[in-house]
Amino acid sequence: MKIAEWVVQGKQSDPLLCEDALVLRPQLAAVIDGVTSKGGRLWQGRSSGRYASECLARALNSEEAAGMNSVQLFAYLDRCLRESWMGKTLETQELPRASVIVYNERFRQVWSYGDCQCLINGVLHSHSKPVDRLAADLRAFVLEYEQLQGKTEEALFAEDPGRAAIGPLLRMQLAFENHPGPWGYPVLNGQGICPEMIAVYPVQPGDEVILASDGYPMLLNTLEKSEQALARLLQEDPHCCRTNRSTKGKEAAAVSYDDRCYCRVLA
Repeated sequence: MKIAEWVVQGKQSDPLLCEDALVLRPQLAAVIDGVTSKGGRLWQGRSSGRYASECLARALNSEEAAGMNSVQLFAYLDRCLRESWMGKTLETQELPRASVIVYNERFRQVWSYGDCQCLINGVLHSHSKPVDRLAADLRAFVLEYEQLQGKTEEALFAEDPGRAAIGPLLRMQLAFENHPGPWGYPVLNGQGICPEMIAVYPVQPGDEVILASDGYPMLLNTLEKSEQALARLLQEDPHCCRTNRSTKGKEAAAVSYDDRCYCRVLA
């Protein structure tokens, strides 16, 4: 395989705050999206999402992971997360979590567990969660209401009332992790995976494969085009409540509404 282009960019200017990560090794490329924490615990001074992405990057770079199939790999990654916090008493919302998408050249397959996305020969597989769409719609409703009541743009940047409103829902959704059903969704959290929730896509020699985190609301066939689409959406809708509804918006001092990672592979 050939790596055509890639980038890892945090939503904040400080790269140490970025919760996305990229792993590139012979026969394997992987994008990791650390999940935004629902609790306040720090892990060795880092957010739980950053901690999770670092832990999983180490695991993916290990020789042990090299020959595993999809079920073995995601079970191994989940076990590595669990072993990293064994002995600690944690609330559910404090668990380190991450989504991972992998292109494995040996198996000629893309494997996804979570809401990272891929574009294979121009065909998008987004893996977006119904519960996130519900939360994004509720947040958009609250922000529209606040603006009708006279809330200024500056006030919305300073304090996101929509995000506060969906806080209980974001915590409630944790009960559906790795449970099949209309509201269930896959995520690595150290509590065991659901093998039937692994998404697998075949890849043929010569195919173009793009792996990305969900920080790209429009995943296109080059990094430049994807960045241009993101910039346009941030200009049109910085609060991410209209043309690009999301569970969070762009903070005043941030460069985007979410961390992002992009990798284009020629199989």
